[in-house]
Amino acid sequence: MRVQRKVQVEGQTSGGAESGSKRLRRPSNWWQDINQVKEELVAFCEAHNLPVEVLPSEREFRSYPGGMHVIHAIRKHGGFVKFGELVEIPARRPRESPPRTQRRKTTGRDEYGRFSEELVFQEHLLNYSKTIETWNWKVLPSNADLKENGRKDLINAIYRYGGRKHIAKKFGLLLTTEFNYLVEFYHLLKELRSYQEEKQQLGKMPSFKQLIANGRQDLARMICKHGGQNVLAARLDLQLDRPRKPYLVWGQFSIDFAIDLIEIAGVSIMGTSLFLAKMHTLQQHSQDIGRTERILMPNATTLQSIHRADLIEKASIALEASFCDTPLQIEMYGGFVDVARRIGLDPD
Repeated sequence: MRVQRKVQVEGQTSGGAESGSKRLRRPSNWWQDINQVKEELVAFCEAHNLPVEVLPSEREFRSYPGGMHVIHAIRKHGGFVKFGELVEIPARRPRESPPRTQRRKTTGRDEYGRFSEELVFQEHLLNYSKTIETWNWKVLPSNADLKENGRKDLINAIYRYGGRKHIAKKFGLLLTTEFNYLVEFYHLLKELRSYQEEKQQLGKMPSFKQLIANGRQDLARMICKHGGQNVLAARLDLQLDRPRKPYLVWGQFSIDFAIDLIEIAGVSIMGTSLFLAKMHTLQQHSQDIGRTERILMPNATTLQSIHRADLIEKASIALEASFCDTPLQIEMYGGFVDVARRIGLDPD
């Protein structure tokens, strides 16, 4: 019984496979004859209730069994459009997509490789700096500012050509850190000087306890940011409530003198919008800015050109002083190099 059942199953399986293969098999070169393909196409459309007047789409062929054979046959004869012309059955027109609107350039990017030349990059960087109302065109814009305005291309170009410090020095621009330091330190000196005059404590460094009691937490934070009470008192020669340690005694100095020098050093960089007093046009100092990425200390020529020789007497030491037996009897603050270091400028 088991043998008979096994023979019957095998017979049914082989018979079904043979009938299926005979139904799908076509003679050799059957699909090469375009008339045969047309007959298969018409039979396929009638079997699946598809219109014969228009060539079905590829999606419709794939939706029914046996459609892939017709698709391959159509492709052998050049595709749907060409096959439709040969058998005089028009193919369906592809759906026309709406015209693409031209994308607006929101990042300021242009053609690829436009920064391959350094002069082109310099021109774009300077032009971008001049377009910012709240910035100064002599200061290298920060990465955060460039990224906020969608100019990552300039950020990549800056690092490609050597980094921010190299670009600032080569193009005659100031680093953002140097610019921000000069502005913050200038405001610190002005606020500290105003507080001393208000409390009648000229020449003294106010304590944090006193500043907080008077509601000047902002001034206390600025003092901490620029070295703290001990270091700032040594830089500006201010008296503390307690005696200063010997290594924090740096000699005579004056807040008014520091304010005057910073105003002279910064006027040619920042313009009249920042410093409202003692504004002068310093052409010589403006030309010297491009030699370094830092803010230069005004030299003797610059001070003489603006009729501030009184600052030279305080800031300079005569070369003959080292050969004299007695020191000079004028107020001296250590020379151009020491004064520049106290304020945070470049002595060059």
